[in-house]
Amino acid sequence: MMNNKTSRAAIKIGGTFILFLILLATIRYVEKDAEGSSIKTFFDAFWYSIVTLTTVGYGDSYPVTKTGKIISLVLILFSLGVLSYVIGQISSKIQGYMEKKKLGLFGTHFENHVILVGWDGFGKLIADEIIRADKKMAIITDNRDDVELINELYGGNVFVYFGELSSTETLEKTNITKSVSLFINLPDDSKSLVYLINLRKNFKGVNVVVYLSNTELKETFYSAGATYIIPEKDISSKLIASFVFEPDVAKYTEDLITTSASKDAYDMFEFKVNEGNPLCGKNCMDAFISLKKDNNSILLGISKKREGGYTLVKNPGENETVEKGDYLIIVSDGNTKKQIEKQFEVKEGRMLRIGPG
Repeated sequence: MMNNKTSRAAIKIGGTFILFLILLATIRYVEKDAEGSSIKTFFDAFWYSIVTLTTVGYGDSYPVTKTGKIISLVLILFSLGVLSYVIGQISSKIQGYMEKKKLGLFGTHFENHVILVGWDGFGKLIADEIIRADKKMAIITDNRDDVELINELYGGNVFVYFGELSSTETLEKTNITKSVSLFINLPDDSKSLVYLINLRKNFKGVNVVVYLSNTELKETFYSAGATYIIPEKDISSKLIASFVFEPDVAKYTEDLITTSASKDAYDMFEFKVNEGNPLCGKNCMDAFISLKKDNNSILLGISKKREGGYTLVKNPGENETVEKGDYLIIVSDGNTKKQIEKQFEVKEGRMLRIGPG
């Protein structure tokens, strides 16, 4: 199909060029021996045609014979057609480029971003939280109508790609090898499982988060390569039960796990321990006291880097030491978070970039 369109375009351009040369040769032939003519050579005819085509009209070259004027009239009409065609083609190319860019077909250079596969109301809630946390996102959708809506909602913080969800090319366009995690947001568990299996064939190192409706499939998803699984019923049932007999605990939990828009509200944050971190080398009790004293923040837990992955230690004490590569889970308000980021020289969040595999 593309070859046929290219061939037809080439024939049109070639035919137009030949007709153009014939008109130039004819003007030059009828004008070269005419008294007072300024069109003596083929170059003169070409110069006259360019001045006419561009509507500049210097007046230094013009036909003097009746035949030459008739041919010039044809050339002028021909020039208008050519000019309209060229402008139309340029406009079409620009529109095509802008449309492809809007659909994400040129890919993104985002790094340390989150990829969301599938867009719906639940996906919007996830995106709202991630964008509120000042993170970049790439969203993959197979519904063209979603593209404009997502761009209007989030602007430059989000890259949107319209295409086949499970395509390797699609994932490469979202710069998956530079992302920190991918969230599968598909309508049912079976589609999510198939997607996960296909994903692992080409991208074995990616951190994959799955929201699971059927908790009985939890081990199946882990076996298929899921990094983190969020069981829908487990979370909702625990929160509902907590609201029934511990409403204040439930409210506090809900507040902590939701990214707040207010700088004075408290949230849970995760910070990586890099070399030079003031808490590096301290035991967790001393780190707890330092955070409370200096930042009015609370150390809830530490994710220790072990062989084969990370182990979460809740309410760590003196027997645990803060080491380079660990992650600290801290409760703090938005204002103090900025202060901690400055002290730790790192942004909040687990920036675990995947490998090339």
